[in-house]
Amino acid sequence: MMRHEELIAPPAMSVVTRWGVGVVLAVRPWDLDGLPRVLAVLHEAGVDVTLWPMLADEAGRWASAWNAEPFAAMAEEVLKTAAAAGSAGAAAGLLVDLEPPIERMRAWLARPLADVVRDLASRRPPDRLAGGARLAALVAEARAGGRDVEAAVAPFLVFDRVDVGRWARVLGTPLDAEYTHVTAMAYTSILEGWSRGVLARSDTEALLGVFGERAQGKVGARAGLSLGAVGHGALGTEPCYRDVGELARDVAIAVHSGVDDLVLFELAGVLARPPAHAWMEAFTRTPAAAPPDAKKRVRLLTHAMSLAGR
Repeated sequence: MMRHEELIAPPAMSVVTRWGVGVVLAVRPWDLDGLPRVLAVLHEAGVDVTLWPMLADEAGRWASAWNAEPFAAMAEEVLKTAAAAGSAGAAAGLLVDLEPPIERMRAWLARPLADVVRDLASRRPPDRLAGGARLAALVAEARAGGRDVEAAVAPFLVFDRVDVGRWARVLGTPLDAEYTHVTAMAYTSILEGWSRGVLARSDTEALLGVFGERAQGKVGARAGLSLGAVGHGALGTEPCYRDVGELARDVAIAVHSGVDDLVLFELAGVLARPPAHAWMEAFTRTPAAAPPDAKKRVRLLTHAMSLAGR
């Protein structure tokens, strides 16, 4: 949610460089002209960069089977622009953010939870074969050029027994490409807030541990977890962490589950809720600790998600 000029300004750069973290850089169509300069600044500072292409909202914003062709074309343009920046862009990785179109997400959030569940259960999936093939070609092309390619996915996909299982088909987010990393967006603050009172904070902590274990079971050492949210996301209404202690608990649980490839969503939120370094210390220095025991409702929910993924 941060403009590129804000990212390369001293307040943000001091946080990034002090804590030795990489940057996942969102690139919208209107960011392309200035991308080489931003990459040059980050490269000079020794910051690892992963490029995160996004379409305009009216085109769905994120990658899915509904918009695989325009998304892949946008991602290829991002990679072409990065390559033209020379060594500053040559080593940058690529993130394919697999989520349903943003307007579909907004519509679901405006409806009662039971209606959303029924809608998902009855929805005819899009042509995931065509969409999946186009995204797989994009991933293959990027990897052939020496880039790491990461997928960011809804946490429910870790319950799919195959790459394009029921969760992937219903959400329209096929995972049948050769990604170097697969990161589950296990945002405990959002899971709690969007559950409409069904899940407590302790429940989402228990689920985070399950997501970490299931992600490893699905993709092994390629598994990662995205934690948050510190600040609001694309929808503007995402529930956020109450305090830095909740982030520390999430990091401890994620590492305890065996996953140490972590992403924090997101830097603008960190800077907007000072002291920024307290958030970064929690993110980078918290030791492992076990999640709380799963209550009955969490065990039932986990079982239901597993059954749906068969």
